[in-house]
Amino acid sequence: MPDPYSYGLRQKVIDAIELDGMPKTEASQVFHVSRNTINL
Repeated sequence: MPDPYSYGLRQKVIDAIELDGMPKTEASQVFHVSRNTINL
């Protein structure tokens, strides 16, 4: 099983979506995580 994403990366993704209004699909591409990983 792969290691979990770091707290810092998770916070950056959340901030980009919630504070900056970035679409989840774009955030997944920018931060190189699966779209399915982003479950806000």
